[in-house]
Amino acid sequence: MICLNLLKRRMRWNLIKKNIEIELQKTIEEARLLEEACDARKSHEEAFSQAENTTSVLDVQDSKAASEMEVEKMREEIAIQTSKLAEAYNTITTLENALSLAEKT
Repeated sequence: MICLNLLKRRMRWNLIKKNIEIELQKTIEEARLLEEACDARKSHEEAFSQAENTTSVLDVQDSKAASEMEVEKMREEIAIQTSKLAEAYNTITTLENALSLAEKT
């Protein structure tokens, strides 16, 4: 009878031990999955940060290109105005010369 009770207790303890081992394995697997999820999140955050940086660089490049185009337009406009100013100066000089000649005669 004592042997039977000991045998039952041993079987119960073995069953409890087996259940604990199963739960431990489940917990270890959940921890592994959580670690993978954390690693994936960190990787995604880094990728997002790089994408933001790339976007910022592209925005700066676009802004630079737009600024360069604007500067080129201004240079063209300055060239046009300089040409008109030179023509006006030549006209003024011609008219002053003509006036001077007219006054002499």
